Amino acid sequence: MSMQDREGDFVWYELMTDNADAAQEFYGSLLGWDFTSSNAPGIDYRLGSMTDTEVVGVMQLTPEMHEGGARPAWIGYIAVTAIDDALTRLDELGGRVLMGPDHMEGVGHMAMVTDPQGAPFYLIQTEGEASQSFAKYEARQGHCAWNELVTDDPAAAGAFYSALVGWEKGECMDMGEMGPYQMYAAGDYTLGAMMKRPDAMPVSLWCYYFPVPDIDAAQASVERHGGQVVNGPMEVPAANSSCRASIRKARCSRLSANAEIETMADYTFYTNPMSRGQIVRWALHEAQADYEQVLLTYGGTIAEPAYLAINPMGKVPALVHHRAGGDRIITECAAICHYLAETAAPALLAHDAEKSEYFRLLFFAAGPLEQAITARNMGWDPAEPEKQATTGFGSYERTVDAFETLLQGRDFVCGERFTMADVYVGSQVIWGVQFGTLPKRDAFEAYASRLTERTAYIEAKAIDAKLIEENANG
Repeated sequence: MSMQDREGDFVWYELMTDNADAAQEFYGSLLGWDFTSSNAPGIDYRLGSMTDTEVVGVMQLTPEMHEGGARPAWIGYIAVTAIDDALTRLDELGGRVLMGPDHMEGVGHMAMVTDPQGAPFYLIQTEGEASQSFAKYEARQGHCAWNELVTDDPAAAGAFYSALVGWEKGECMDMGEMGPYQMYAAGDYTLGAMMKRPDAMPVSLWCYYFPVPDIDAAQASVERHGGQVVNGPMEVPAANSSCRASIRKARCSRLSANAEIETMADYTFYTNPMSRGQIVRWALHEAQADYEQVLLTYGGTIAEPAYLAINPMGKVPALVHHRAGGDRIITECAAICHYLAETAAPALLAHDAEKSEYFRLLFFAAGPLEQAITARNMGWDPAEPEKQATTGFGSYERTVDAFETLLQGRDFVCGERFTMADVYVGSQVIWGVQFGTLPKRDAFEAYASRLTERTAYIEAKAIDAKLIEENANG
């Protein structure tokens, strides 16, 4: 990678077209780009520049490209540190490789791919000088100023790109019936946003925004050169402080006149620090989920109708996932952990070859192990074979021995790789070894030690420890 390009940066934009001459005339007049040939052998590839800085490429599609499935489209290039590692992550996260990886001297190693919802883009391990195609901090005439993904599943797409290239959620704007407009950051700058695909758009796609000094003049240029205005123009509402001034008229064609910023976390977490909610908080931090907490009191708010409508059992934890199609409620720690992996951290799900062990140990810990521990703590541990045959765990000793056998010879539930199953299974082991509900066997203690060193575990535990201390001090 270039010394200045960072993983997650958009570093190049490319138009694939059936008429490169017409595209050059259209965009040159609209955005002020100057074009030169790249002199690439065997292909008509042109470089568009703004004040001597290369910002885009235009490629003439050939009949052979069409036969291979290529169609006219704008496509962006996202930088990665190591292309092979990135493609492995892409596959694990449900993306697909369309072409490559290939290498171009002085440019880098690249592959055309799609996300799980089908939106195409390139991954590139760059070489040479740092890119200036995208204006990271201040809008620049002729440089891309905003990257917008319109997708069938914005939450899943956000989790995919976060796991793939490290993007982080920023502000979220409520667009009414169109759903949330979730912005994302790459390091210290905001790169764009994701939103739900409207019915009028046939497929999930990335859209790229280029600033112009006068939106009305730009519209006239579009129409004069055979283009079509499909939405807008419209002013961005003043409340949207996160929009860049130079692209307000262009971006806000999607917003209602009364739209306002609404800062809402993706998840609401109902808990008490002295509960199994500690497991879910750890899972939330492993998933890097955007959440807000609601602290409930035993004998108080936990028994009020408002919470019983969420969890009729009147116990914690519970999680409410706020989605464009309506809120979703999930309870039971093991289920919450897996749900968070599904919706916020697909990299923590099991690969196909790992699923048997993932689900076997997850449900063993949530079923026989917890039943055996609870029964023993309550003073009931069946000794008679007839009673053991009717329980879900047989006996405490048999359950613990089986659990030890399942954990031996592996670092984590799925072998060498940490997954969300380790949050739930590991919580049972950490608690058990610490408070004596499990014997201190080598397999248990080694597993617990590996897990308690994780950053997310330490962060989550610190939050609950502080809450417990505050409650104790009144």
